[in-house]
Amino acid sequence: MIPNLGALIPRLPSNTWQPKRLVSCRDFVGAAAAEGQPLVSGFKEVGPLHSQRASPRPLANLAAFGLTALGLRRLQGTAEGKRKLFWQAGCGQLCRSQVSRGSAQRAIPIRRRTSESSEEEGVAYFKPLVEGDLLRASPPQRVLVAAMIALLAAGLIRVGGLLSAAAAAGGGAVEMSVACALAVLLGAEFADFGTGVYHFSVDNYGSASTPVVGSQIEAFQGHHEEPWTITHRDFCNNCFPTCLATMPFLAAGELLASSPYLLLWAVTACAGIAFCQALHKWSHTLRSQCHPVINWLQDRRVLVARKVHLRHHKRPFETNYCIVTGHMNPILDKSGFFRVLAALIAQLTGVRPRCETGSRFEYLVERRVG
Repeated sequence: MIPNLGALIPRLPSNTWQPKRLVSCRDFVGAAAAEGQPLVSGFKEVGPLHSQRASPRPLANLAAFGLTALGLRRLQGTAEGKRKLFWQAGCGQLCRSQVSRGSAQRAIPIRRRTSESSEEEGVAYFKPLVEGDLLRASPPQRVLVAAMIALLAAGLIRVGGLLSAAAAAGGGAVEMSVACALAVLLGAEFADFGTGVYHFSVDNYGSASTPVVGSQIEAFQGHHEEPWTITHRDFCNNCFPTCLATMPFLAAGELLASSPYLLLWAVTACAGIAFCQALHKWSHTLRSQCHPVINWLQDRRVLVARKVHLRHHKRPFETNYCIVTGHMNPILDKSGFFRVLAALIAQLTGVRPRCETGSRFEYLVERRVG
């Protein structure tokens, strides 16, 4: 006789919030595969059903996740099944209290966050830590991202025109194809390197009052405290700052470049930088919530993979800064590039990076746990 698995799930309090969708067994087990990452508690206020890294009972934990997911399926369509259990989507990170060395670690509940304007925000299940931040894009942000896409399209059209002229002048098809492939490859890796350097900078230096990039610095610190919030952020809301920063360089390249290969390199590099935050978001999103094409590209390391980027979200956040392809991460980390850069900055300014000092934005920490 099949046991009533739904009875294994404690009755939820009436104030739990509405799900975007039910959590599936694939979510639980798939997130468990994140390399070196502790899992989020499948339930808020359900103490025994959680996973801890380096658990001495991995099979028991896996069975608990399976029973949990099956119990949710039995509850589907009921009032209880429609209430969301606390799942930190896409982060794969269990928030735990660190007790004295040698003591057992225990899971701690995280304060449920809702949007102050939930009806307006729609899918915003988490209120961002940064005051005034919203997860949905405004009309000007959408216009800016659309303009960036149009500018990229214009650049590709001009590349095509220059290639046609080069072919008419006697250029070999094979040589031109190889040169184009090399330009795309170098452009993507330059974008990966550039996002890594910028990510290192805003992670480790400055504050919310820093001119020009202060809001980005604060946002990245908020992302460290609650990394799952990015999975609820609208595409244009997520990408408009990098699009705004990249557009002048792309426009200049299209006006000045006369070589199709140089222009193709510029278009690829600017596209990678402009939309790096979308790639960043996908590296935090569960496989079951990503398009199969994105999963395929991540599996083949064309885009930065989940396992690669989630290594960055281990304190003190000192590795894996690159968020386009992720190919530059082992090169920069193993060579000590960022350590040398931090030492140079400390010698010139006397300021040590946050990954060394361990400092955090305390007001963001208070908002998170308050």
